[in-house]
Amino acid sequence: MLRSARAGWAQCIERRTLYGQLGEREAARNALRELLVLRPDFATMARQEAAKLWWDSELVEHLIDGLRKARLDITG
Repeated sequence: MLRSARAGWAQCIERRTLYGQLGEREAARNALRELLVLRPDFATMARQEAAKLWWDSELVEHLIDGLRKARLDITG
């Protein structure tokens, strides 16, 4: 079950990042809602959680950039 939930929020991260990088604001907001249902604390742990799934630091920073463009206020 944990792996399934993790896969769910990881997919939300990927979609939100993609939508953010493409400037698809409405789709990004929808993905954010899904992500925050699964991980309400995600904004405070985004970089650490992304680094657990994607080990390449450049990819992690690209993901963080996309999340910020999608209007996720990342604090960590």
